[in-house]
Amino acid sequence: MKRFICALGFLPALFASEIYDLKSHGHPQYQDIFLNGEVVSKASGYERFEEKRFAVLDSILSRYTRPFTMLDVGASQGYFTFRAADKYPEGIFVMLEGSNYHYPKISQQLRSICRANTNSKNVIWLDRSIYAKDFARMATCEHFDVILAQNILHWFKDDWEILLNSFLQMSHVTIIELPPNDCKKGSKQYLLRNELHAHLSETATQVLEGVPRHTNPRLKTTYYIFINEKGETNLQRNSMVHGDYKDRDHLITFDFEAKKFIKRDHKPPFMEECIEWEPGINLLTYLCLNGQYPQRDVIANLLPINRNHKDWMPNNMILQGHKLTLIDFDDWKNERGGFGQNCCSKARIEKLKRLIRHGDEQKVKEFLWGKKKK
Repeated sequence: MKRFICALGFLPALFASEIYDLKSHGHPQYQDIFLNGEVVSKASGYERFEEKRFAVLDSILSRYTRPFTMLDVGASQGYFTFRAADKYPEGIFVMLEGSNYHYPKISQQLRSICRANTNSKNVIWLDRSIYAKDFARMATCEHFDVILAQNILHWFKDDWEILLNSFLQMSHVTIIELPPNDCKKGSKQYLLRNELHAHLSETATQVLEGVPRHTNPRLKTTYYIFINEKGETNLQRNSMVHGDYKDRDHLITFDFEAKKFIKRDHKPPFMEECIEWEPGINLLTYLCLNGQYPQRDVIANLLPINRNHKDWMPNNMILQGHKLTLIDFDDWKNERGGFGQNCCSKARIEKLKRLIRHGDEQKVKEFLWGKKKK
């Protein structure tokens, strides 16, 4: 028994040895690496004060008394996602991070971190760089309880307003960390940071002093927290590739205790349905934004689910980490038999599995409409 316990103690170190080492390739590691409940590798350079930064996030997450979904924008090594996923196993945690010109090896490292975090069955990784147009489209069809964007906005001098508006449209709470303005006076970055701080200071629900900046510990970051006190928003479409709704309202209502999804027809007989919101993201969002974790084969092997569903389409599937859930099970349009051709069958299961394993945005469109839709 003692040998077994000792062996368990070596597991984090064993998994850590499998992590792609950015430092050895000359790139900084911006965050600690958190594996299966503990830190196994510290961030590069100066202290990053991650305990204090996590405390800001935790002060929001701890208020939820229901399952919730968090989006970590520019997740780097995923420290905040994996630590929160470990503490809140009922939540779903989505990371968006991908290799880019400034950080060309992060996808390789984050892939290895995801696979080594064998306990995190409630994490999703979208291997994608940050593009404002993606967020503008996502905001029409997704909704997150919490969006975390730490030291991100000041990199987008032309698109920060699009990103910010998208965050606020598709979240209950948005947490933004912004670095201090330690740039050369009169420079473009100096002017941009001044503009950002001024705008966020005027519009945020709460402003908090952050932590010492790793590049200049004498100065501190600032946290801007936005809470949607109205507690409702409207979805505009089924997915990132669908057109806008025409004959229905799709209203989401939310607070820290409950989250509901309400559908209302515009035409007779003016049917209305109110159901519990399912945490997670649409399967099509995962495919369109180059989802890589859970691995594609893992998701494909979850099928079939709920064979009796009358509209067995991928836009009706919600990815919840290592789980797929069908929605719209009792939709009255399906009950009228309008989508009988989309019922579950062996052929449809195999077609969906191929889409999950190899699908991108273009293949999603071909699956839905049977032709190369641009």
